Formats: sequence, structure tokens, C-alpha cells
Amino acid sequence: MYGSTMALVKVAYKRQTTELSLVFVLGGMMFLVPVITEKALALTDAAAYAPAFTDFSNLRTHLDDGKFVFGPTLSGDRKIIFWTTTGTGIFGGDETGYVQADVTGYGIVTFYFSNPASGRNTCSIVAPITLQTECTITQGISAYAKYTLVRH
Repeated sequence: MYGSTMALVKVAYKRQTTELSLVFVLGGMMFLVPVITEKALALTDAAAYAPAFTDFSNLRTHLDDGKFVFGPTLSGDRKIIFWTTTGTGIFGGDETGYVQADVTGYGIVTFYFSNPASGRNTCSIVAPITLQTECTITQGISAYAKYTLVRH
């Protein structure tokens, strides 16, 4: 009767999963202890869109912090680049880096992102002057970044 038992319970909310460890000790007193899993960590989903009548090629990447958990990869028509990053620390962590690609007829474009463990998420684009650029990123630990290139 005075033993201890342990069970894992998964709680899913939106795209986050947290595991709680139920520990029964000394006559049924219950303690909840969070068990951190990668799915509970921050992440950044991103998509970059090529200008009309062009496509992407020759993808390159660099991360200062975090890791890629998906991509970067090109869509079948090579007009969209998709990627997802997450922090690497025990309790999450920063995600900072860039994806770079060649744009047919225009040259090299670099898509920067930063999803820090604390502070504001940011994104930016460095592109040839002949392209208009727009970058938006949501705030919070799970961010979505959208990069758009338009011909002048």
C-alpha cells in the first residue's frame, strides 16, 4: 500500500504535446512532474515563395542555434521552399539561421529567421534589388514565417 507507481499521460493541445508523469507515493498522494519532449519545444515553420515565372534551386542553409526537423525542401514545381526548425536545449532554445537559394534569372536570395527562447521573433530577406520582398513571422514559441518575393 505504501509503494510508488509511475504512469505517463500525454496531453495534446494544438500542435504541442506534453507528457506528465503521475507519481503515487505514500498512501495515494499524487504529484505531477512534467517530462519535456521535443514536441513541447518551440518551433518555427516557414515557407518562401518564388516570384511569378521563376523557381528556386541550389538550397543552402546555416543555423547559429537550433536544428532542422524538416527540410528545407522544394515543392514539386520548385516555387516554394518549406522548412521547420526547433530548439536543441532541454527546455527548448533559440532557433536562428537562414536558408539561401538561387532564384532563376535574379540571383541569390537569403531568408533569415530568429525565434529566440525569450524576446521577439524576427525575419528578413536579402535579395537582388530587382525583387520586392516581404517577410512576416508570428510571435510565440510556435512561429510561422512567410517569405514572399515579387518581381518589380
